Amino acid sequence: MRVFYKVNVDDYLFTEKIQRTFSPEEEVRQWVLRELMDTYHYPLELLEIERKVNLFSTPGLIDITINTYRDDKLSPLIVIETKAPGTDLAAGLEQLKSYMKVSKDCQYGLLTNGHDLMVVNSNYDPVDDIPGFHRSMLPVGGEAYKYLDLQTKEYCTLKMDYESNEKLLVERSGAYEGYADEDTFEAPLFQKAAAGSPHLMDEQADEFFCLPTEWFKGKNIFALQVKGDSMTGAGIDDGDMVVVEKRNYADNLEIVVVAFNNECVIKKYSSMGEDVVLLSEHKDYEPVSVKTEQARILGVALGVIKGKSGE
Repeated sequence: MRVFYKVNVDDYLFTEKIQRTFSPEEEVRQWVLRELMDTYHYPLELLEIERKVNLFSTPGLIDITINTYRDDKLSPLIVIETKAPGTDLAAGLEQLKSYMKVSKDCQYGLLTNGHDLMVVNSNYDPVDDIPGFHRSMLPVGGEAYKYLDLQTKEYCTLKMDYESNEKLLVERSGAYEGYADEDTFEAPLFQKAAAGSPHLMDEQADEFFCLPTEWFKGKNIFALQVKGDSMTGAGIDDGDMVVVEKRNYADNLEIVVVAFNNECVIKKYSSMGEDVVLLSEHKDYEPVSVKTEQARILGVALGVIKGKSGE
């Protein structure tokens, strides 16, 4: 963000909402708005001033809100509190945190008096800067999914944008990464794998799902459509797609795709001497015990793809 400069009053933005046109606070706000557009390249349609919020039943107005589209709906990404020059920023930090708290899914807060500037993330930890505009903040013409990393337990959003050179867009904590065609691969998607009562897995994949190559370097990856609710405690719901690394071994308590007696299930794996115990993540399902030689591990689950609704 460039050093503070005064914007000509005739060039002020959102004049219909301004209450005190010639105040020092408004000078700072108009400078920030210009910087958001000129330096961070945010389009005007994602910017908003005087957003109404309720702080414990007390009404408040956020000076500037940067919005993004989530599931085709506008949602706050960054809230900004502007103060008059010379104001102690520490005095406004709690107010900024309150605005962030009541702005669902807000990822960053920015506080400035035109000369000093403070940026915090959603955990209120200081960070160097806010993210710049990325076109995936606008509605895309493709499809959006949620992805759960089973190792880190973190979620991100996958957006398929068929009209762009960046075929796949990944949103994580307000930051965006774009992947061109050559940076992605098509994971074969099988339609039948049970997380409840066993089903046979299809021998041939009829569909494919696009994923970033760098996430799974050197690994043989396929995906399975889940049918059943026995793994809901692990974040794997009926209808989800589980991303699996194809291999024939697993560590204890890893989630595996395992075949036995010509059946295929998704369970948590536990080796106990000559037996293998397949554990569910649902109170209504009992553990399944089989002999080690009867259980053939097809792969280990790495992630879960949630449906287009993001639910």
